[in-house]
Amino acid sequence: MNRFIVMAVAVGMLAAGAAARAVEKDAEKKITPSVVKIRFAAPEVRPDFGIPYQLPEDARHAGMVPNPDSMKNTRLVIQFWTVTEPRNQGGFNKHVGNIDTVSVTWRNTGIFKTEKATEEFLRKILAAPSEVSSTYTHRLPHGTTAPPDIICSIKHNRGKSGQWLIWHEGTQGHCAYKDGFGKWLFSYWTTEKLLGEIKSASAAEKKAIDWSARAALVIVPMARAEVERILPRWYPPSKPGKRQNELPTDLTGLNSRSHDLISESYQVSEDWVATVTYQNRDNKGIKGFSNENRVVGQVKVKKLK
Repeated sequence: MNRFIVMAVAVGMLAAGAAARAVEKDAEKKITPSVVKIRFAAPEVRPDFGIPYQLPEDARHAGMVPNPDSMKNTRLVIQFWTVTEPRNQGGFNKHVGNIDTVSVTWRNTGIFKTEKATEEFLRKILAAPSEVSSTYTHRLPHGTTAPPDIICSIKHNRGKSGQWLIWHEGTQGHCAYKDGFGKWLFSYWTTEKLLGEIKSASAAEKKAIDWSARAALVIVPMARAEVERILPRWYPPSKPGKRQNELPTDLTGLNSRSHDLISESYQVSEDWVATVTYQNRDNKGIKGFSNENRVVGQVKVKKLK
């Protein structure tokens, strides 16, 4: 009798192990972003984040074990943690092949103003290869303590439901993702690489750019040099009798100044103009344009008639 019980338990453990390995194998399949369904809760409800924001409890020390050398005495306990797998696990797209549906339960509408812009941004993260993103089983020390800008619940093809938290920090971003078998992964990227370099984009890709959505990713207090990585200047092709890369004459001289603010308008494409307002000083207090001017408000984009 006991032998049969032991055999049944062993078979059950083998089946569970096989199921877990199958889920892991599914998760490591690279997916086509368009295959994943993305939905939006109605209405989206802002969570009570608390101050300061705390990651979900099971994510805070994911990929770590307690260090026995932690300092302990009668008045103070300092717990150290050791990372069990410090290596980069590759692009985020390698780890999301088990996702069936992403349900956005909340988003920062100050940055992600429309569902369309939000969906496009999420699909870029899902498709981010190793050239764009780096993924770890533990969070990196420089991770933000600010609340996430997008919160999603995840339905997996196999395994349990998961969670996906996304932070946009101007020139860079990161996310925390709980997969179908309870494992947390943390992925990091630069905004410039995630969005794709405009210089190398085809004419059709450039025409399809949503400049309003892209401009919304410029946040306070991003530096002027950083802004131009997300909204690079557009220069017309050279023409006979006209210097290469010379700006159109009808758009020169649009810079304006006040006592504390300075604004700048320039073309980001053949059809679109961006206007950015900065503090009228650099980090040394010197007034005028420099790469260190800081954004003070929302970028405005306008289509040329």
